[in-house]
Amino acid sequence: FSFYTAVVIAANGSKEKAEKIMQEMNSYIDRENNLGVNPFKLSISIGYVLTEPDADKSVDDYVDEADALMYDIKNQYHKSHPIG
Repeated sequence: FSFYTAVVIAANGSKEKAEKIMQEMNSYIDRENNLGVNPFKLSISIGYVLTEPDADKSVDDYVDEADALMYDIKNQYHKSHPIG
């Protein structure tokens, strides 16, 4: 297994834009998996955080928030898609 972490920083973001990007990334992964050319299934886990310019937080604080959301989303997915 290989795991990669990416951080995307976008100006003028909104919850709607973040969720649209998340949906587009998941759709891309689904399309790749449906091709059936890989001997494995790809998966992606995404979390995001919206920031306030005057907030007293570090980049690490924001990454931690996005990571926590990613795990919440991942846990919700696994609850609704049990294995076996």
